[in-house]
Amino acid sequence: MDNKAVLYGVGGVLVGLLGGAAIGGAVSSGKMEKAIGRTLAPAQEAQATATSDTQAALAGIGEKLAALEAAVTGAKVDPETLGAQIGEQTQGVSDAISGKLDDMQGALGQRIDAAAKAQTEAMQTAMADLSGSLTQSAQIAASAVAAADGGESGMRVASEAMELSDALGVGQTVVFAGGDLRVFVSRLDKAGGSARLMIDGDMVDIGTGGTTRVSLNEAECSVAVMALTPEGVTLGSDCAGSGAQTADSAEAEAEPEEAMDQGTDQGAGQGADQGAFDAENAVKAGGTLRFADGKLRAYVVSVDESAGAAKVAINGFSQTRLSVGESVEVAVDEATCSVTLTGVQGRAASLDGSCE
Repeated sequence: MDNKAVLYGVGGVLVGLLGGAAIGGAVSSGKMEKAIGRTLAPAQEAQATATSDTQAALAGIGEKLAALEAAVTGAKVDPETLGAQIGEQTQGVSDAISGKLDDMQGALGQRIDAAAKAQTEAMQTAMADLSGSLTQSAQIAASAVAAADGGESGMRVASEAMELSDALGVGQTVVFAGGDLRVFVSRLDKAGGSARLMIDGDMVDIGTGGTTRVSLNEAECSVAVMALTPEGVTLGSDCAGSGAQTADSAEAEAEPEEAMDQGTDQGAGQGADQGAFDAENAVKAGGTLRFADGKLRAYVVSVDESAGAAKVAINGFSQTRLSVGESVEVAVDEATCSVTLTGVQGRAASLDGSCE
């Protein structure tokens, strides 16, 4: 309770008593003292209670302050010890970061060196290929122009750089580099100005004046289409050797016997009519027969013995499928020529051709 309120209350009571005494004039001093005592007793008790509560609260605050002081005193840290601990932790983190940075720098340096080396090697290879291609392109261009011109001087210029073949038709083979390189003429597209060649087992299409790279005896060389004329395709090669030789004639002589032997083995015991097989005028698939003094060339593309048929290409034109006994006519210069499939045996076909 507020002390001022108690004092004001007591003062009010005294003033009231004094006023009443003055007015009444009959109150004795003893009664007045008793009345004052009874009036002041509650106020005195309230003041005593308030004082006791205040002292108890102050005692609780003192205990809390003492506990706080003890806690603060016990939590004191030596600044030097704290600094040493922080320094050790910082040094450990710094060493770890430094080690990782060194590792990253080393790995990055190795990658950069490897990339630079690879780029350098690739550039050197590209420059070497470009140099070789430019040289070959210049040779091919000069040879192609000379061949297209058709002059003897042009052929001499071309021959200085490359070996040249005769005009070849479909089914003919030319050998370069002393027989180490064989080129087989598979197809001629005179309208499109290109030839399909089989070079050591790989099929490739080359346009007039174009070239392809080949590997021969661990060296790089080229084969080129020098010219494409009505007589056939003229090929050239800069592969080292003793000159170009047409090989289809020798092959045509050797192939019938081989084809006939194979056909005898494969066709034995078969009852189908294979026609009148003529071994002297027979070749296996991939071979060429010539008729009418070489004006008529028949290239055997494939043989189907079970069906008694073969697919042939005449003078490099489109392929025709013939059954045994069937013929195909073609115009050669001013003559009309025909080729007849006379028989099949194994992988070989026999043909007959003539011109009128």
